[in-house]
Amino acid sequence: MNRLDTSSIRMGLPASRWLLSVLGALALVLPTRVVRVAAQELTAGTLPVVEPRLTRIIGSDTLKIVEPALSPDGRWVVFSTFQGVGDGYLWIVPSDGGEPRRLIESRRVRDPIWFPDGDRIAYWSGENSAVMSVAFDSRVGQVSGRPQRITLDPAASWFRLSPDARWIAYRKWSHGDDGMKMVINVVPSSGGTARAVGEPADLIFLMDWSADGRYIYYRAPLADAPDAYRTFRVLVDGGAPEEVHDPPTGESAPRMPYRIVRVSDGSTVGPPFEIQTYDGSPVARIALPENTEPEQAGRGFTADGTRLLTVVSNEVSPLRILPVGGGAPRQLGDARAPERPLGWSPDGSEILFATTLDGRSAIMSAPVAGGAAREVGPNPDRGPLPRDRWAYPITFSADGRYLAYSRPTSDSPDRTLVVRPVAGGDARVVTSALVYHSALRVVGPGGTPNIAGTDFLYLERNGDQAELRATPPEGPSRLIRSFATSEIGLARAKSVFENRVAYAHYPDNRMGGWGSADPTNSPPQVLVALGPEGTPKEVATVPGVVAFDDIVWSPDGRWIAAMALVATGSINVLVVGVTPEGDVTTPARLIDTPMAGSAWGLRWLPDGSAVTLYGQSLPDWSFDVWLVPIRDGGRPVSLTRDEQDAIGYNILSPDGRHIAYEALIQRGMSLWLADLGDALKR
Repeated sequence: MNRLDTSSIRMGLPASRWLLSVLGALALVLPTRVVRVAAQELTAGTLPVVEPRLTRIIGSDTLKIVEPALSPDGRWVVFSTFQGVGDGYLWIVPSDGGEPRRLIESRRVRDPIWFPDGDRIAYWSGENSAVMSVAFDSRVGQVSGRPQRITLDPAASWFRLSPDARWIAYRKWSHGDDGMKMVINVVPSSGGTARAVGEPADLIFLMDWSADGRYIYYRAPLADAPDAYRTFRVLVDGGAPEEVHDPPTGESAPRMPYRIVRVSDGSTVGPPFEIQTYDGSPVARIALPENTEPEQAGRGFTADGTRLLTVVSNEVSPLRILPVGGGAPRQLGDARAPERPLGWSPDGSEILFATTLDGRSAIMSAPVAGGAAREVGPNPDRGPLPRDRWAYPITFSADGRYLAYSRPTSDSPDRTLVVRPVAGGDARVVTSALVYHSALRVVGPGGTPNIAGTDFLYLERNGDQAELRATPPEGPSRLIRSFATSEIGLARAKSVFENRVAYAHYPDNRMGGWGSADPTNSPPQVLVALGPEGTPKEVATVPGVVAFDDIVWSPDGRWIAAMALVATGSINVLVVGVTPEGDVTTPARLIDTPMAGSAWGLRWLPDGSAVTLYGQSLPDWSFDVWLVPIRDGGRPVSLTRDEQDAIGYNILSPDGRHIAYEALIQRGMSLWLADLGDALKR
């Protein structure tokens, strides 16, 4: 992806990829095998498989299709397109195929929702920061009249229409005595005075109304497990929010029927997609095209569960190598399969990457200087990844012999950390209470995932404590430092050098990260603590900085660098000199950069002269890999400024000479209608 919606930046969401290509040029219609899903069939490992009849509606080399919605009479599909940061249009196309047409001329519009009679479409406008609606004539497939504004105050995207279509629930940001919060408002769908329901929260994700229209369901992230959520519901007529522990049934349950989740990366047998209820309970596996976007498919279910719309892409992501010192990138391979960089050989002479080989997922190694790639081991199947998938990569030991990865833990918001030889073989479970294992959130010197040679770093939940630990590939782990579980979301960036831990601290006890860009809060701190019991020392507090992330020790342990989000929305790099005892030698300073909005992946060059990071820049909000000099007052340089394709995941070589990244080549998208028959009826 090379564009990010500004509403996602404000909410602190990680950048998601917008897949940009079609599944070939064939208008396939696949046969149907109807499978009835009965409750008694839903046992582990025996989920039925739904093979729907798929009909290709349209394909396009230029339109980036998102958020499709089928009209109540089944004749029309409205969808939005992704044109850049917040940019997009609404389009309409017959559900049996045809030429798509622009529905309205407004830009920066998204999230179309049909009214039950099919005579109106509601949508969110970024131009007005408002929920809008427009009348629709289903006989000719055109709007009839001018768009009408529904919400008067600034509304965030992702609103929900009540079952009787009389009300709209939406989110808005509100400033209070305890900083910026998010609230849920309800407004008549024809427009009028809005009223707040429930209570303000740091972050709210609307789910849906209950089928009887009495409740609004939403999720909020856990402070002590930022990648997990609690589910709440609130009475529309008033009252305090109620946390939902057991999924309700009947008319008081959420109206949203199902969601689609990718539960496998393709290295296991069977369809990689699963139909789940809103609470994550599996219903069935479903055979969809390999390049289906599960997020788009999930929102495309009809209310009765008999059909769904799905967006399919054929994006290719070849691996490219770029010299840090200057020069043109060089592509490995011929861009026939997705390739994702994973790691490097210890000397930086070879790049490790994941790709598809003979129908299975494998780890390959290719010489940087050129030559044939060779298979070094099977790619582990990590199962469905949480929202913050960047924080759960596959990482390698410094000697290149072992890898670490995570997979879901049953009945827990945490994950399971596994260490395995790269070549395959016996895997060792380190913990089933993993909070973070990361080359982003928990890092060693320079930004590596290791300390003391080959030990992997991770954060583990232990009762009311979150323990930062290191484990060798074989043998027991050791404790580095403990934090209160309430600090997991607050002090989320941690870096270790020998016995020293550097981390972010938020005095207001608020949720940390990029979503907390509120200048009324107290400035966050960078703290350093020695060993498990050492008293933390403040090494940096800078007025105007509202969040720190990716705090990293230099390779020699003399400096700390961190990404700093300032109140204006721009991104700086903070640098501070620190002694082995945790005292400041050189006061903190901010290095200005052209970046704004979002950035991550800060890494030091081995000689400590500069850092690299992946971030957005104006005016087009494109993502690039940047080199930011630390010494001699040099100016930041975009290493990927000449790259014509979008840039995905990227890693710096251990010798600091090369960047490896996946180039996201855009080739359009296609829109499909899946007929499920009675497969989901109980």
